[in-house]
Amino acid sequence: MVESPAENEGDVINSAMVNGHEATLLSRFLNDEMAIEKYPDLKAEHFASPVHRQIFETILTLHYDGHKTIFPVVEDYLRSRGKLPEIGEHTISTLASDNRIAAMDESCFAYAVDCVSDSYAEREASRIGRDLAAGKITGDFAREKLEQIRKPISIKLNWLENIDRSTVRSSELAAMELSSRKRLLGEWLCEGDY
Repeated sequence: MVESPAENEGDVINSAMVNGHEATLLSRFLNDEMAIEKYPDLKAEHFASPVHRQIFETILTLHYDGHKTIFPVVEDYLRSRGKLPEIGEHTISTLASDNRIAAMDESCFAYAVDCVSDSYAEREASRIGRDLAAGKITGDFAREKLEQIRKPISIKLNWLENIDRSTVRSSELAAMELSSRKRLLGEWLCEGDY
């Protein structure tokens, strides 16, 4: 089957977008060593690019071993293991010096995580479909694997971010429609009372 140029063009655009989202996340991790803790469900296999996957694996290894995950430490780790040439010194330094990262808020990173997660789910679903069609796996196993890849990547917020998310302005509070609680027993016991 020959794909049409439009399909190939769409794949290239989608691949470039996913590559950009992966780079955004890696840039953040290389500049903010605490950022990796916000995404406990993010795994190396979520990254489509083998280079990005290798960099993320290094960041995770350093993090779990109690080391800093900032650019110089990651670069030294890769260099000491002879992996820097295959990744490219220029690649990792470009990721570390991405100036856009400082201007982004948490919603930008959450969007990048969602895009990387969705791309991973598409790749895995395609692979599972091929394996099922080839008879390598059963329908039940395929269904189980598809359920696993549908789970979104959770974002763990620190206590300040949680307070910010749960705080509303006075104008928002005034505009809120608050429904009265359901009465369970007379006037004195309502839903939610202890």
